[in-house]
Amino acid sequence: MKNATDVYIVDGNITVFFGLHAETFKQDILHSSLLGSLATNKKSTTRHDWFNVYKSMLQKIFWVTKSFSIKQNEVTPASLLGLTSTALAAYLSKNQLIELENCFTTLKNLPDDSIELQAILDRIQFNGDADEPETITLHPMLTIVCENKMVISLNITFDINQTVDKSIFDEILIPTTGPKNIQWIAILDEEHYALVRDTVMTKIENKIETALLHLDAQPT
Repeated sequence: MKNATDVYIVDGNITVFFGLHAETFKQDILHSSLLGSLATNKKSTTRHDWFNVYKSMLQKIFWVTKSFSIKQNEVTPASLLGLTSTALAAYLSKNQLIELENCFTTLKNLPDDSIELQAILDRIQFNGDADEPETITLHPMLTIVCENKMVISLNITFDINQTVDKSIFDEILIPTTGPKNIQWIAILDEEHYALVRDTVMTKIENKIETALLHLDAQPT
C-alpha cells in the first residue's frame, strides 16, 4: 500500500493529507472545507476576521473543536515554511515535517502560470488600506489532516511591504508586523456529517472543478 502525502488547493488554501485515508473521508474534508471557505468569503467583513468566520461555518457542519489558540509572535525574518514548521512542530513527527517541506517544494516548483499557484497567491495577499496602500497583508492558511483523522488548521497573518510570488514558500521574508498564528484542531463528526453531505455537495457542485485542485507531492 502506498503511504501517500496528498496536497490539495481548496479555494486557494493549502490542504495536506498525511498517510492513508478512506476516499469518502477525504472528500468530506475537502468538500466541507471548500463550502466553509466559499461561505466565509461572502460573510467575512475584514481580512482579520476571516478565520473566525470560517471556523464558525465548519462547526455548523460538524467539525468538532478539540483545541483553539492564538499566538502573537515577535517581528523576525522568516519563510512561510519556517513559520509553519515552527507552529506545527509539537504535532508533527520529524518525517512529517520533512514531507511538509517536500510539499512546499512542489508548490514552489509549479509553473508561474499554473492555476494552482495563482489560486494560492490570490488567496494569501491583500492590498493595504487607503492609509497604507503600500502594505500587503498575508494570511496563508494550511490545513493538515493527520493519519488519526485529527485536522490542524493554521492561519498565519502578518504585513509586509511587497507583493509576493512563489518564492514565499521557502525564502526569507521581512514582515513589518509580528506574525499572528491562529491554530484550530478539530475532528469531523462523520456520522452527523453524513446527514448533510448531500446538502454540502449541492452548494459547491458548480465550484468543485475550478476551486478544488489536486497535486501530488513527491519527495525531492
